[in-house]
Amino acid sequence: MLLAIIALRSAQGGYVELLVNGSFTNGLAGWNVKGQVYAEGGVLIYASPRLPGSISQTIERSDLSLDLILSYQMRFIYHSHVYTPFVKVDVTARGSPRVDDIVSLYSRTYYGGSGTEQSYDITVNLKADSQILVPERITITIESGYENRLPGAIQTQLYIRRVSLVMIPTPPPPPPITATVTITITETEAAVVTHTIRQRTPVMSIERMYLLLLMTALVVGVTASAVVYLYSRRRSTVRCSK
Repeated sequence: MLLAIIALRSAQGGYVELLVNGSFTNGLAGWNVKGQVYAEGGVLIYASPRLPGSISQTIERSDLSLDLILSYQMRFIYHSHVYTPFVKVDVTARGSPRVDDIVSLYSRTYYGGSGTEQSYDITVNLKADSQILVPERITITIESGYENRLPGAIQTQLYIRRVSLVMIPTPPPPPPITATVTITITETEAAVVTHTIRQRTPVMSIERMYLLLLMTALVVGVTASAVVYLYSRRRSTVRCSK
């Protein structure tokens, strides 16, 4: 199911296959070969205690990510247990900040016994730590050999049917949200703005001054009228008493 999802996403452009000729349809094109390696319905590696065999491929891209999916399918035939035959699958990365450092992304070793045959169909997600901030180079190596490098005529056979290393692209960050506000002020609006700003100063308006003077005059008039009326009443009272 995972391989079907990978194939679908690869067809849609969601995932990126990093390996060249991982199905070996073009023989050994794109692969670095060491030892007795032949293209026979995939890849056949003969390994002996004297001479191990391996295939490897290095990927160099400017957009490499460490979010990977590795899958491989192979069959290993062991002819002896005396010299401890093995198959090792390695994925390493190299890049910034220190180009000389090699970080292991995946490493697995399979050991076999005498006269046995084992098949492997592996799919695994690789998510490396942030030891490499910017990966520049990723190398995958599949090696068949013996731990005991002693003279002997025994050989093992490793059939590799398919190898895939898929990169899950890092989604780009969302674009920043920007807003452009354009303010256009005509000559009339500028005059209104100026007038409004001037009105904010603590100066009494002419209308308020007129109102205050009118109220003052009214109060003075009413007061004067009341004084005249009281004075007239008092004089009238004095005359009547005489």
